[in-house]
Amino acid sequence: MPDNWLVAWREFQEYLEQLSQTQQQKIILAFDECEALHTKIFKKKPEEADNLLGAMRSFSQHQNKVVFLFVGATQFVDLKKPNWDRYFIHAIPFSVDYLSVEDTKKLITEPVDLNYPPDVVDKIVQQTQGHPALTQMCCYYLVYIANTEGRKDMTMADLDNVLKNQIIQRKNTVLCVSPLP
Repeated sequence: MPDNWLVAWREFQEYLEQLSQTQQQKIILAFDECEALHTKIFKKKPEEADNLLGAMRSFSQHQNKVVFLFVGATQFVDLKKPNWDRYFIHAIPFSVDYLSVEDTKKLITEPVDLNYPPDVVDKIVQQTQGHPALTQMCCYYLVYIANTEGRKDMTMADLDNVLKNQIIQRKNTVLCVSPLP
């Protein structure tokens, strides 16, 4: 892997172009929890990230076989240095319908190797009502706590902390996303 991100992207882009020639369908390149890419990698080298995002934008605008799917709890406008909203102004947000209780529980418990007591899972389901973005947002901050503290067992206190400090603004009970520390 080249040290220069732009060189690495060009090699990957060439691979995607070759792959897309052999496919009848579109290729979806999904970036799950894209805000983690921003906070853990891009902020360390914003100039290289600017170059990379610019090259990705150019690629996405000049072909229609490979589609980028950015999934996360943070909107592009909130990702600064580099400013994602500047590069992906052509992005089309789409909403996902509410999840069933069963699917919400799967979203909480299956993608990560964390231990959630049943009452924590039930409270997330009750608080989010199966809204995928809210559920994802709660889980994002819980995973952040687990990773920061190096543990796998989540608690009701962890969830209460996330709800109080990251999800709900007590002054006007509006949802918000607080930046990670």
